[in-house]
Amino acid sequence: MKFILAIASLLTLAEARRHLCDDGTRPICPDGSKAVYNRPTGKNTKGSTYFPPPVCGGDGSPECADGSVAKVRFNTCSNDLKQCPKGKGQGPNDKPFSPCADGSKCHCPGGGKGCQFRYKVCDNGQGCRKMCRSGEPHCPWFTKN
Repeated sequence: MKFILAIASLLTLAEARRHLCDDGTRPICPDGSKAVYNRPTGKNTKGSTYFPPPVCGGDGSPECADGSVAKVRFNTCSNDLKQCPKGKGQGPNDKPFSPCADGSKCHCPGGGKGCQFRYKVCDNGQGCRKMCRSGEPHCPWFTKN
């Protein structure tokens, strides 16, 4: 039962991502308002006939001002805004650590591809460091609108 709940939670989180245009803005509905995605469904019981309201209040589908197609996007903030889970980074803002002390990127030794993280090295030959003590860097909550 716990396994089923865990899978259901992961699927819910996967569906809670935002649809954004290529320029990072929300699509515009034909009536001029911004499209609203991921509204709560209200009734999540088995056999429920309730479905979430449409993305736009009126008829028609939302379109992006830049002409792109709205896609699901996740962690769209820049790398300098990302932070580690509370207390797992460096400094008061929990900023991620640099993986390499010399500022280079982690890579597989010998120029290979797809090696495990524990085998990756920096340009100076040292092993790569995780960016957070535990967890992964993510966008801060104030950027999630």
